[in-house]
Amino acid sequence: MVTIQRLVGSVLIASLCSGISSAREVTTLQEYQTLFASTKPVFVKIYAEWCGACKRMSGAVNKAESSYQDQIIFAHINFDKMDSDLARELSSVRSLPTCIFIKNGKEFNKIVGSMQQDQLFKELQKLLS
Repeated sequence: MVTIQRLVGSVLIASLCSGISSAREVTTLQEYQTLFASTKPVFVKIYAEWCGACKRMSGAVNKAESSYQDQIIFAHINFDKMDSDLARELSSVRSLPTCIFIKNGKEFNKIVGSMQQDQLFKELQKLLS
């Protein structure tokens, strides 16, 4: 399973880096787990379309994606569209948006609530250091 996960992770990472946007919508537990296999740092935003704070944060995330697309993998999880296995994995998420920062295969940081652009960029710089 580790080999398959790494292979799937490589495919996911390649698809994240090759598209117009560096962000990918993650909907399954398997897709989420592949993010932890990345050799690059990963930023995951858990959001909902109806969430006002999530919408306010979107502009900052879009700018971050443009600025850091070669250094960080960006993934988005729509809280209302994830499968049941992923929902169980993320059952500790109680507020939106929730941002998870992954480095070296482990959760590096988690921030609950909306961030302004300057705070998001500071957190991404920490992720890269």
